[in-house]
Amino acid sequence: MSTREIRKRNRKINNALVIALIATFLLTIIAFAVNIVRISKKETGEGETIETEVEPVEVGNEYSNDYYSIGYNATEVNKEYFRQLDEAVEAETPVKTDIASALVKSFVAEYYTWTNKDGNYDIGGMQYIYTDRRADFEKYSRYGFYADMDLYLKQYDRSELCQVKWVSVASAEQTDPFVLADGTSMDCYVVQASWDYEENTVMDTSAMQKATVFYVVDHDGRLEIAQIGETGV
Repeated sequence: MSTREIRKRNRKINNALVIALIATFLLTIIAFAVNIVRISKKETGEGETIETEVEPVEVGNEYSNDYYSIGYNATEVNKEYFRQLDEAVEAETPVKTDIASALVKSFVAEYYTWTNKDGNYDIGGMQYIYTDRRADFEKYSRYGFYADMDLYLKQYDRSELCQVKWVSVASAEQTDPFVLADGTSMDCYVVQASWDYEENTVMDTSAMQKATVFYVVDHDGRLEIAQIGETGV
């Protein structure tokens, strides 16, 4: 076979391959387009569809409401007082003194309990403190009531540390407006509370705080503790 005939035969083979590749490419595009149209019809309700009717499920949480939620690893006493707070907040006609009273009980149960804490950075009840004073209160707590927590955690199991067993509110009443240094005035409720600790602890609870007064302010509709004690944070 001459060189010219070989070249002619190779051109025919190459042309046939090119045509085959083009045909395969076109068929792929067509198949892809058909698949898109088929899927689109199903998504728009055309063709066969499967409908599943799901009834809405209401999830209730007795440890959360529009303003507050239960603290981390809460004790049973804390849960009891938070339920009281939740009931006061969700009442058909909320009474501010009832909310303030339950809020203070929840705070005390969280703040003065160490059995559910991981370190002196884990300060309970912070959500109940007046927003603009939380940073100062956190610092105050680390150098105050929470100062020795890390030392106790190194020497004892946290289940052996202090835990509030009950909180009692002697009185809760509205008082004069609470006025901040910048002149901001808020409705205020004064709550006188006392509490005690579980006996099965390695800590000497006889010298620990067990009573004080709390000043609870109405901060844009949310009650928060603005002051603890007559001159405290």
